[in-house]
Amino acid sequence: MKKETSFVVSALILIFVLLYAFHGLRPLRGSQSQISNPGYAPDEVLVRFKETANSSIIATEIDALNAKIISDNDLEIAPRNWNPDLSAHKSFVGDAALFRLKLPYSIGVDEAIKMLRANPNVEYASRNIYLYALGIDERYAEQWALDYIQAFEAWGLFTGSLDIVVAIIDNGIEFSHPDLQTNI
Repeated sequence: MKKETSFVVSALILIFVLLYAFHGLRPLRGSQSQISNPGYAPDEVLVRFKETANSSIIATEIDALNAKIISDNDLEIAPRNWNPDLSAHKSFVGDAALFRLKLPYSIGVDEAIKMLRANPNVEYASRNIYLYALGIDERYAEQWALDYIQAFEAWGLFTGSLDIVVAIIDNGIEFSHPDLQTNI
């Protein structure tokens, strides 16, 4: 019993470390045709504003699209309610000038990108392309715990944050493993 509990705790810790390491990747879902042609979010764009654009300019430009800011934890924030000093209002923890925007259905992704690229305050704008984790673990089928703890469902709700620190109480970790070495 103690050995099983230790295994489950170690497995959970490893899962959280891997979630942290692969922050931003979406879990593998759908058919093979969807994997070979993953697509993009039909109502979202990614936009990075130039360093010279202050918060007032950024809020005005986003409001002009009638778009909402999507935070790192998937909250939709109207530009008038956006506070750049709150980490909960950032789309990407590591880059305060990069935004994930939710567009209204009245404007398409291509039209929004065209408008944003013409804006002198914008460094770049692009589609929010889906990324899928492929080939990370050839022995996935042997990992019953991921389904048991509903890891994919959890990844759909939250994929981690740079603000989260995970303590590992185990001596069975290969610190030089390529998936772990930059995150331990």
